Amino acid sequence: MAVGPIDDPALRSQIAAGPIYNLFEHRATLQAYLDAEAALARAQAQEGLIPVAAAEAITRAARVENLDLDRYAADVSRLHYPIAPLVDQLVEIVPDGLGEWAHWGATTQDIVDTGRVLQMKAAFDVIDGRLRDLGVRLKELADRYRATPMAGRSMLQHAVPIPFGYKAAVWASMLDRQLDRLPSLRSEILVAQLGGAAGTLAAMGDAGTQVRAAFAHELGLGDPGITWHTARDRVAETVHYLALVCACLGKIGLDVVLLAQTDVGEMFESGSGGSSTMPHKRNPVRSQVLLVAARVTRQLAGAALESVVADHERGTGAWMTEWWSATEAFVICGGALEHSVELVAGLTIDPERMAANLEATGGLLMSEAVMMALAPKIGRHAAHRLLDSVIQSAAGSDFRTALRATPEIGEHIDLDELDRALDPAAYLGVTGDMIGFVLDS
Repeated sequence: MAVGPIDDPALRSQIAAGPIYNLFEHRATLQAYLDAEAALARAQAQEGLIPVAAAEAITRAARVENLDLDRYAADVSRLHYPIAPLVDQLVEIVPDGLGEWAHWGATTQDIVDTGRVLQMKAAFDVIDGRLRDLGVRLKELADRYRATPMAGRSMLQHAVPIPFGYKAAVWASMLDRQLDRLPSLRSEILVAQLGGAAGTLAAMGDAGTQVRAAFAHELGLGDPGITWHTARDRVAETVHYLALVCACLGKIGLDVVLLAQTDVGEMFESGSGGSSTMPHKRNPVRSQVLLVAARVTRQLAGAALESVVADHERGTGAWMTEWWSATEAFVICGGALEHSVELVAGLTIDPERMAANLEATGGLLMSEAVMMALAPKIGRHAAHRLLDSVIQSAAGSDFRTALRATPEIGEHIDLDELDRALDPAAYLGVTGDMIGFVLDS
């Protein structure tokens, strides 16, 4: 039985598409726990705390296919914690009584935290690849349309012309920054957890520090230097990073939704969904997923912050909040990235509609360009007042016609200069340089 869209097979593709879901599903989670248990045994054998034969046997047995999953679920339901029932089965599976050496001196949170970090490590690999793929696609759009004028919008109204390539480059620049942040985040969060009952590693005697370092090395993780049972800032930072990635994707989705409106029609998604009742509809469904992901992960980020405020050395519930906030943030972010790649790959751009929309107000969005052409002659403030007067008197008529019919305009700039000022392609500023900067980054 599935509850909610993430686990509903029919709805999962809408919010949790792609491989990250598989990294966090039940069997993968149990295997991550088992990997941590096996690595702990090997690390302790290296330091002489448990027999080498026990570590080898525990490693061989630590496979999710060896577990009775129905029994495990029933035991967790009874105990309300996920590791003791797993260790119970591991002890039974390992032959010759060697399973008694499993989980030596560790606590539940050591295994859950380290297992989650292993899942995060694999998920970060996916996120890195998707961000790079999406960045490449956006930069291709930026390059292809670097000189294609469209209306820039300010407060949803026409502002001044921009090339569509500039808009795509702005999108790409946000993702570049998320890629730049990722290595630092990985080095912070990808550390093992091993502290025992209250973080002191007392059950391992004088070898605790060495065991923790060997444990981390076995798993390809960093050594944290100190137990972080109730120091949850790393996880909170991770969830906020995922929410920020989704917010950047949501910005792209919102722009596409607005530009796909019937009244605008400058771009639309390919292969998007239709309406159950209106045959003409082409709904921007992938963009909608990005907006949902941004909204949901923003709430998960707040929940992750709550986990940082934890009591003493082992918390009462704050840590468990991450089982939802961190896991769902990874899954939702992974799905949003998958949809983003598909969205950009299938995006249909309509330069002709962009040109038509530029002309829809009779050149009104070129008022700043005309003002700046007049400014050296009569002053910027005087030019602004003059243009405002022309616009008010020309209400309902063509802006170009109104300009040419205004004697004060003709006194200072000739028709050729006026035509140049009214050309959107000639008023794109240094967007070409900015696009080039993003393409070269």
